[in-house]
Amino acid sequence: MNRFEVWLATPPCWAASFLLLVTTAAFAGCLQAGTIWDDNNVFDNPLNESWQGLGQIWFQPTAIPNEFHYWPLTYTTLWVEYQIWRDNVVGYHLTNVLFHLANTLLLLNILRRMGIAWYWWATLLFALHPLRVESVAWIIERKDVQSLFFYLLSWRSLLAWWETRNRGDWRFGLFFYVCAIFSKSMTLSLPAAWLVYIWWKDPTRLREAARNMAPFFAVGLLYAVLDLTYGASRSGFRSGYTLFQRIAMAGMASFFYLGKFLWPRPLLAIYPKWDLPSNQVVHLVGPTLLLGLTVLLIAWSGRWGRGPAACTLFFVGSLLPVLGFIDYSYMRHALVADRFTYQPGLALGVLAAGGASWIWPRLGTLSRRVMVGLLLAHALMLGWLTHRQTLIYRNQETLFAHTLAWNPQAAAAYVNYGLELASRGLHEEGMVMCRRALAALDDYPLAFNNLGIALINARGDIHGAIANFQQALTMNPSFDVAQRNLNIALMIQPKVAMGWQDPLPMALRATLAAAQQAAKIGEFAVLKRDFASGHRQFLKALELIPPFAAAHSNLGLTYLAMGKPVEAIQHLEEASRLLPNWVIPLHTLARIRAANPDPSLRNATQAIQLATRVCQLTNFRNPLFLDTLACAYAEAGRFHEAVFAERLALKYSYLVGDYAFTSILNRRLQMFLLGSPLREQAQLPPEQLVQGIFQISPDARFMPVPALPGR
Repeated sequence: MNRFEVWLATPPCWAASFLLLVTTAAFAGCLQAGTIWDDNNVFDNPLNESWQGLGQIWFQPTAIPNEFHYWPLTYTTLWVEYQIWRDNVVGYHLTNVLFHLANTLLLLNILRRMGIAWYWWATLLFALHPLRVESVAWIIERKDVQSLFFYLLSWRSLLAWWETRNRGDWRFGLFFYVCAIFSKSMTLSLPAAWLVYIWWKDPTRLREAARNMAPFFAVGLLYAVLDLTYGASRSGFRSGYTLFQRIAMAGMASFFYLGKFLWPRPLLAIYPKWDLPSNQVVHLVGPTLLLGLTVLLIAWSGRWGRGPAACTLFFVGSLLPVLGFIDYSYMRHALVADRFTYQPGLALGVLAAGGASWIWPRLGTLSRRVMVGLLLAHALMLGWLTHRQTLIYRNQETLFAHTLAWNPQAAAAYVNYGLELASRGLHEEGMVMCRRALAALDDYPLAFNNLGIALINARGDIHGAIANFQQALTMNPSFDVAQRNLNIALMIQPKVAMGWQDPLPMALRATLAAAQQAAKIGEFAVLKRDFASGHRQFLKALELIPPFAAAHSNLGLTYLAMGKPVEAIQHLEEASRLLPNWVIPLHTLARIRAANPDPSLRNATQAIQLATRVCQLTNFRNPLFLDTLACAYAEAGRFHEAVFAERLALKYSYLVGDYAFTSILNRRLQMFLLGSPLREQAQLPPEQLVQGIFQISPDARFMPVPALPGR
C-alpha cells in the first residue's frame, strides 16, 4: 500500500477540517436566506412568548399552530432560539447549518469506527449533496437536522456499548433515541437499523442484539401509536389511495430518491404528483424490482458481502414512514420531497463508498489517477450544485418561481407566489396566480379565498369576492378564515358605492372596525358568563352593521344561554340566511328543533333536515353534529336511525380522544335503545356555548391564507 492509498484509508485530521470548510462554503448561501413557506410559524407561534408556552409545547401540543405531529424537542430548541434571535432569521439559519456540520463530523467518526471503507467519501457525499439543502435552508425543517444529530449520537453510544459492554453507553443510546424521535418521528427506525448493522457485521450475535434493543422497540412502538393517533385527530387528512396504489407508490418513490441521488436535477419544493390508476399492473414493476433486488442482494451476500443488502435495507426501512403506506398531510401537494432523504441518504453514501473501495484495487495506476480526478470533480460539482440550490431557497419568490418553472401544476406554489406578489402591492399579478392555481386544481378552497381578496384589492369587485368566499366555504364549511372574510364582505356590500377603487374607505373601515370591536367585547363577556353585557355589545354591533352574520349567530347563542329560545331562533335564522353553509347556526337551530323542552319549538322534520345538512357539510365525521342528528331522529320516533347515528358519533368521539363526551354519548345511546327521545334544559349549557361562539377579530382587514406544506 503506497502513501496515497494509506491516505485514502485513513485521511489525516486536517482532512476533517477541510471537509467542514467546503461544506460551510457550499451552504453559506443559507445565511442570506429569509423565510419561506411555513417558516413564519416559528415567529407567529404565541407559545414562544412565555415560559408557560414552553410547558404547552410538551403537555398541550395542540396549541402549536399548524403542527400535526408530537415533536416537542424541535419546538423547544426553536423556543430557546426565539428568546435569543427574536425575528432575526440569520440566527435560525446559522443554527441549521451548524447542526448539519455537527452531523457531518459525527458521521465521519461513526463510519470510521464502523470500519467503513472510504468512510470520508461517504461523509462527503452526505455533507455536500444538494438533496440536503431543503432540510438545511428551510428554518422549520430544523426537525431534520436536529433529529439526525440525536440519531447519530444514539448510534455512536450504541457502538461504544457494543465494544465495551458499558451499560452507561447503552442508557445514553436510549436517551438520545428518545431525543431523536421527539425531534422527528422518521428516526423511529433506529432499532431496526441497528439490527441490520449487527447482521452485516456479526450475524451470530443478532439474537443478543435483539434482546438488548427490546426497550428501544417498546419506546418506538409507544411513540408511533401516540404520534399516529395525535396526527390523525389533528389533520383529518385522508388520501383515499388503495393498497394497490400505495404499494406502487412505495416502489416508485424508492427509485425516485435513488435517481435524485445519482442525478440531482431538478430539485423542487413541490414535485409533480404521479398518476396512480388503481387498475394498472404496470405500476407494480417498481415495487417488484425493489423487492427482487433486495432478495437478490441478501441471497448473494455470501459472494458480495452483506454490505450492499444492509445498505438497501437501511435505505428503504428509513424511508418507510414516507413511502405512502401511512397518510401524511404533505401528500396533498406531492408524494416525495427532498427533505425525506436527509436520514435515509446516509446508506446511499456508504454504498457508493463501498463501491469505490471495491473498484480501486482492480484498477491500474493510470486508471486510479483518473478515478481520483473524477471523484474530486464530482465533489466540486456537488458543492456547486448545493450552492446554487441554496440560492433558490432565498425567499418565497425564488422558491416558487423555480418550482413552477418545472412543475406548472403545483397549485400550492401558485397560491404562495400570489401572496408574495400581493404583499408587494402587485394585486393584479396575485389574482392571476390564484386563477392559475384553480386551473391546476379546481377544488382548492384556499385559492378561492385568496382570489376573492385579490378581486377586492385589484378591482374593488366585492360581488366577485363574495362569490369566491362562498365557493371556498361550499368546498370546506369549516374554513374559518373564509367565513370571516365572507362576514366582512357581506357587511360592507350594502355600503360599497359603484366606482370606488377602495371597497373599504376610511369612514366605512372605521364603522366596520367599531362593529368588530363591539362584537369582540361581547364575545369575551359571554365567555365569562356575563350575558347581559354580551347581549348589549352584540346589539351595538348589529346597529352599526346590520348584516353581521357572526354577531347574529353569537347573539342567538347568548339568548339561548339566557333562556330565551324564541329570540335566539330569530337571530340564528338570520345568520343562516346570510351564510347558508355555516354549520354553527345551522347546528344550533337543529338542536333546538330536536331537543328543546318546549314542544312548540320542536319540529322533528326541520331538525332532521338541518342536522343532515350540517353532517353533510362535515362529511359525517363530527361527533357533536352526529349526536344532534341522532336526537332529531329520536324526536321523529325513528329510533333505529337514531341508534345508528349515535353509534357513529361514538366512533368519531373515541377516535379524537374526547372520552368525556364519549361517556355522554354512551348514556344517550341507551336512552334511544329504550325508545326515549332527548329533552335538554331550556338554557344552553355553558360547554355548548363555548363551542358555538364564533371568534371575532376586531381587525377589519381581509385575510389571505398561505398553502401550508403539512408534514
